[in-house]
Amino acid sequence: MKYGPAIAASFSIELTGEDPVTNNQNLLIAALLLSLGSVLAGCSNALQTSSSDQASTMPAATTSYSSKPYQSCNQASSPSSTMTVKIQSYIESNTRHDDLMSLKFSSLNESFSDNTHFIQMWRWMASNTSAPSIDPTPVNFRLELISTGEILKDYMSSMKWSDISALASNRGFTTVASFFAAVRLTADTRDTTASYQVLKIAYYKTSDNSVDDQVDLLMPIFAMNPADYALQPNGQTRPTVLQNLHPFKAYTSSTVAQLTSMVQSFCF
Repeated sequence: MKYGPAIAASFSIELTGEDPVTNNQNLLIAALLLSLGSVLAGCSNALQTSSSDQASTMPAATTSYSSKPYQSCNQASSPSSTMTVKIQSYIESNTRHDDLMSLKFSSLNESFSDNTHFIQMWRWMASNTSAPSIDPTPVNFRLELISTGEILKDYMSSMKWSDISALASNRGFTTVASFFAAVRLTADTRDTTASYQVLKIAYYKTSDNSVDDQVDLLMPIFAMNPADYALQPNGQTRPTVLQNLHPFKAYTSSTVAQLTSMVQSFCF
């Protein structure tokens, strides 16, 4: 299914500031890849592993760049609480891949098993020169067993319960919750330069393809402190629509240790 007007209608927002994706982003990525092993004080050692197996590899919750903490994990819930989604950097052989993201449904409405809804993902960006721009091609994703890394279902552009119910049953999962507690999604963002900032997960009605609920997540990595995130490296203000998606926008007085602890809870 291609991008349609139901998604377009969700983008009626005010923009301010400069395009957050600049040439400095590439420098940031390179620096972070070199310093990925340097974790903020207070991050648990359990958040890292020496294994090169993606099944057992978890990104450091935070890392530092220019003396500022950046977070590698994020979480958000949809307005109607249909779903809560965690997202984190994809790490393989101790290398972060910016064209891939790992996701996990912390919660997903059990009514998903009624086959009245399906899920798709989209990537979008914001700048001060135009309205938010959503890529009209859906983001493909695959399903993997968290415990072993086994690919349960290869890349697909949409998912409804009937697509995976037999797979879930064969593995002994009897509910939506039990299945997604054991499974992660790997999304192919097709974005090696980290040009897109947001991943949208949309929950559609199968009856008319209209959006029933949706959640937008900032894709890691990004500045953990919302005050740091609010400013571009060049000092100009980041678009408000992106600032409003920061998970800690209401925690402006929290300490680094407090924010780090919350970020750790977003990792899986």
